[in-house]
Amino acid sequence: MPDVFSLYVSALSSIAPLVMCGGIGFMWGKSTLRFDIAFISTLVTLVGVPALIFHTLYTTAIDTEALLDIGLSTVVALVVTAILCAATLKAFKMSVRANMQLVTFPNSGNLGLPLSTLAFGPIGLSAALVFFAICTFLHNTVGVRTLTDKQSGSKSTQFIVIGAALIAILAKSLSVPVPEWTLDGLGLIGSITVPLMLFSLGYSLANISSEGMQSGSFMAVLRLAAGCIGAVLACWLLGTPGLLAAIIILQMTMPCAVLSYMYVSHFQPDQKHIAASAVLVSTVIFLLASPLFIAALQHFYL
Repeated sequence: MPDVFSLYVSALSSIAPLVMCGGIGFMWGKSTLRFDIAFISTLVTLVGVPALIFHTLYTTAIDTEALLDIGLSTVVALVVTAILCAATLKAFKMSVRANMQLVTFPNSGNLGLPLSTLAFGPIGLSAALVFFAICTFLHNTVGVRTLTDKQSGSKSTQFIVIGAALIAILAKSLSVPVPEWTLDGLGLIGSITVPLMLFSLGYSLANISSEGMQSGSFMAVLRLAAGCIGAVLACWLLGTPGLLAAIIILQMTMPCAVLSYMYVSHFQPDQKHIAASAVLVSTVIFLLASPLFIAALQHFYL
């Protein structure tokens, strides 16, 4: 027991910086200080994330073939998870349309990027960025269509993240030279992304209602369990290498995305309290369990 406790405390220290940043956002949300989350989200999506993606993927030590493997594993893991979630929702006679994107897509941005970096270093960040780009694109297209027939957001916004990833991978594979000052500038701009994501997550959690806790808790457990199982199956089927498999599994086991809650609030307002509770409960469960979960991934896959 002491060994398990020591392991947990040691692993917990690795996520402490994330909790600190998110905690600042949470306290900000509980105060009367102004926080323009719409502006922050737009800045991160249109400027910070593309810069971070291009700089990281262009300079990463991971070869192009491995990056493509990550992309394929991501798509297959999301498809398997979606099938598991749809089957479970139908079995429990719960609305598939209202909850599908909530339980399928993980919080690959606010938590996924910084946690993968802390757990697996620079390679973890590179792999997580590929995962994030694909997940964000599918969430804003296919995911939204599970809620409504209407399209959300502009096409330019939907394609900008995945476009940055594709351009970086293409430039890297073709050895296209990029000036050092350009890379430095993109690196500086991209460095604002992770802290702002964590601040926004904390702020959003501080303003989420806990109504609909019972159904929300079910959705939270389904998101975490289906994501983990779907990723393990996908990586096993594709024979994904150990380190990359660990990163994909970690990303797929992230809690419900705040973006999912925002979409449900907009398109299915009668379900928003369930979605809010799912985000809150899944985030708390994940943060409490993540130190041991990361330790288990490192033990079995590295």
